[in-house]
Amino acid sequence: MKILFMTPECSNDVSWMNMHHLEQAVGGIAECAWAGPGHPLHVKGENLNDTVRRVMPGADWVIVHEAGQNKFPHSIVIPRKRIYRIAFLTTDAHWNFPHWAEKLNADKWDAVLMCTTRTAMVALPKLRKEKLRFITVEPDYYLKNVEAPIFHLAQSVNTEMFKPSDCLKEHDVSFLGAHSARYYPMRQDIWGALPSLAIHNKWRLLIRGAPPGVSLVSRNIDDLTRKGYLVGGKYAEVLALSKTLIFSTGIFRYAVKKFVEGMACRTLCLSDAPLVAEELHLILDWNFIEISRNNWRERLTYYLKHDGEREEIAENGYQTVLKYHTCEVRAKQMVEFLEEHS
Repeated sequence: MKILFMTPECSNDVSWMNMHHLEQAVGGIAECAWAGPGHPLHVKGENLNDTVRRVMPGADWVIVHEAGQNKFPHSIVIPRKRIYRIAFLTTDAHWNFPHWAEKLNADKWDAVLMCTTRTAMVALPKLRKEKLRFITVEPDYYLKNVEAPIFHLAQSVNTEMFKPSDCLKEHDVSFLGAHSARYYPMRQDIWGALPSLAIHNKWRLLIRGAPPGVSLVSRNIDDLTRKGYLVGGKYAEVLALSKTLIFSTGIFRYAVKKFVEGMACRTLCLSDAPLVAEELHLILDWNFIEISRNNWRERLTYYLKHDGEREEIAENGYQTVLKYHTCEVRAKQMVEFLEEHS
């Protein structure tokens, strides 16, 4: 299997570092080359057929990432005459409804690799200065309406970076990440109430918002680390030193990376359940704790008082990640999918 990644170089990006680790894992079991934006072999504006002939003649698959385009997926030019297959890799399923699916079908992709296959809400296209509008939608809309074969490229984790620590836990509870009321209403509740709750219970609290910047533009891990932000390796370290990690899936009900990142560190994750919980082997109150806007205080307090139960569930989460959600596991699944559809 020969795979050419036309994906952006993202090894030092806050949001896409996990994708880099996954691609490297794919490179461990298949012959791969990289010629997307930021890679040494990238030539801006080059015809895709010319890139294949120059970089990887005889490629079986070419994988294009939405982030490498100006307006995904509308600016992508797919050569009609080619001897390779081409897949579109996408991370979000909630934008530009329903034209996103219609465009994918019109372009006749050979496969779509979707990090999120189900969504609870979608954004309608904006007209002029119209405010962005979200509506509820059938969660399986894209699975039922995208014609190309879909592979669920669910979040995976590099267990050499995200791993348990032998040190004593320094933080009783950690809240790390975005908390916009529009996208993450429960996180906003937690952000506002957690500091006083921690003082009342004498918890050691670590609370930080999302780092600034735009993915693949200005969210460089090295730069942000120098400025004191908890990103990259520092982020993994604090997860491993936390007894609990509390968050939510947001209005889209996505299986956010925090599930696999926290569980890989043997840290108890508390969140509402994502739409794909069963598919990803996320079992309520067995390998993570389900919470709501009404009960998160009580559930967090309970598991910080009951060490044995908390540690048992955190261990179940850790074993779940090792079995189902490492980069190596996901890479094997992805290559098998591409082979099946070659």
